[in-house]
Amino acid sequence: RRIRLRSSVILTSVPTATFSYQWTSSPAVDLGSATVTTTGANQPNLVVKPDVLKAGFTYTFQLTATYPGRGPGQAALTIAISKPPKGGRLEATPTTGYELETQFMFNAPQWVGDGALYYEYRIFDAADPSDLGTIVGEGRKKTALRGADAVRLNRGSRTVEVKVSDDYGATAVATTSVTVEPK
Repeated sequence: RRIRLRSSVILTSVPTATFSYQWTSSPAVDLGSATVTTTGANQPNLVVKPDVLKAGFTYTFQLTATYPGRGPGQAALTIAISKPPKGGRLEATPTTGYELETQFMFNAPQWVGDGALYYEYRIFDAADPSDLGTIVGEGRKKTALRGADAVRLNRGSRTVEVKVSDDYGATAVATTSVTVEPK
């Protein structure tokens, strides 16, 4: 995800004042680079592109605003970039069954991450690399599809995927396969 920081700078004695701006960060990130931001480092707002900041790191962004003849004003904000969920897996029971008859159950145990986790289960046709998949279940803390949530499938080789997301948008994926035979 991208990070967007907004600022508003006002000099009460000169309401129409125009400022020069400079963003910096610690640890240092090249905020002037077009590969890092969409705004550059000399605007009142800063937008950092997705996947630039490293998971598990804490960054402090500082904005310095300068008006001729006055001392600079500064403001800083510290943000933490969460790590993707980890430690889990995806299990299918059974791994082989019959078309539209067998109820496949999926279990995604032992995932840990920041805050409550959200689970999205998709089924893909393993023989079709362009298949975008079909969502067959999703929800917060939904670590399994079983019972009334069990899935019946059409024949063929299927790839099952669970995408696990934390409260901050960090994601991890696990997959498994099932084979669905004709009746």
